[in-house]
Amino acid sequence: MSSRISIEGRRILVVSPRFFGYEKRIADGLKARGAMATLVDDRPDNDTLSKLLIRLSATLIQPKLDAYHRAEIERLKGKTFDDLLFIVPESCSVATIRRYQMAFRSARTLLYMWDSFENKTRRNIPDFLTLFDRTFSFDRQDCRKYGMTFRPLFFTGAPVAGTVKTGKIYGFSFIGTLHSDRYRILKALGEQASKSGMDHYIYPYLPSSLHYWLYKLTKREFWGVPRSKLQFAPLPYAEVLRILDDSAAVVDIEHPSQRGLTMRTLEVIGAGRKLITTNRNILDYPFYSPRRVLVIDRKKPKIEPLFLKAMAEPIPAHILDEYSLNGWIDDLFGPLKSNQETDL
Repeated sequence: MSSRISIEGRRILVVSPRFFGYEKRIADGLKARGAMATLVDDRPDNDTLSKLLIRLSATLIQPKLDAYHRAEIERLKGKTFDDLLFIVPESCSVATIRRYQMAFRSARTLLYMWDSFENKTRRNIPDFLTLFDRTFSFDRQDCRKYGMTFRPLFFTGAPVAGTVKTGKIYGFSFIGTLHSDRYRILKALGEQASKSGMDHYIYPYLPSSLHYWLYKLTKREFWGVPRSKLQFAPLPYAEVLRILDDSAAVVDIEHPSQRGLTMRTLEVIGAGRKLITTNRNILDYPFYSPRRVLVIDRKKPKIEPLFLKAMAEPIPAHILDEYSLNGWIDDLFGPLKSNQETDL
């Protein structure tokens, strides 16, 4: 394990969207290291319509978004911060970020992107990035294009009592939100598993029926997706961990325009499970091994039974540490490494 940088006593404001509880786990991770972390939701509302409007074009409701953040800044009046950490700030206009900086003048401003700019509607990205003292992304291509620091996501490794089992019930599992061609790939893998008698678990999730009908109207990939095959309630985190522990391998299907590794990928690696993924970029990471990671063709997905049976050697502890939440915190708040991109 590498030596930890000290953030004890640092006052950190985290502005982040809700994302399956990861924003809270980041705040908890900072507090566990002695920092005083304050969490602000990037969105004023988390109902389906608000999320869709922000994702499709935040400018449509920008006055409402700006008013929300002005109220949050007023609520925080009297506090001081050493760091302002913005994580994928979809609702924050340039003016809003400057208001936070004006309100907390002594704070350093950091940006972390766990999505590719290609998937965002924000314009004038080079000018936007000049607002921040440090900029990080999980996407190597964005880092090279915009001069950001490459920092992959992390696994939390948070154990939940009563969920750990030693037996492997499922050959593979998938729990995640549907997008792009995910349903087609999952359907093909499920059919293959059923024909071979392999138990498997697939939980294709959408936040609401509104998402389903909107995608049905606007996205060709959803034309043949039956509503009855989808889930509209997220699984509790403890249940996700149970399914993960009962799976020999976990399937990950990245968005076609995404290059960085998803949170699911890192959680699987951190849990010591095998990964089946369509993301060929994983070949460039130090924990890759053909015995641990199976890269499949998203056009003709196929799982090799021998992959599930083969024994994979353990990942060295120092590599796992780099991809932990603590490793992520060290890289964001510690000294920047000149060779950071080649290390991770």
